[in-house]
Amino acid sequence: MSMERFTVWKTRTMVRLVNLRKQYEKDAKISSYIDSVISKLHYAKARDVSRIVFDLHLLSKEVPEVLELIPSEEDVKQWLTKEQEQEG
Repeated sequence: MSMERFTVWKTRTMVRLVNLRKQYEKDAKISSYIDSVISKLHYAKARDVSRIVFDLHLLSKEVPEVLELIPSEEDVKQWLTKEQEQEG
């Protein structure tokens, strides 16, 4: 995956999660978990990426397709560097 901005990754991930939510709508537990991750992702900033990655990792145990949504190490480094530059 090439480097992308956090907002682009976030939008792409939310769309994929919404589509997965439709796919798993008959499973209340998974649907609820996906809704929770979507909600957290909606309000997330780059500094929250560790929490989001953790949530995606846990969700991937039930929904294997979620593994492809976890950002690359390079992207995370870029996002955190930009976040630090903006704060300081």
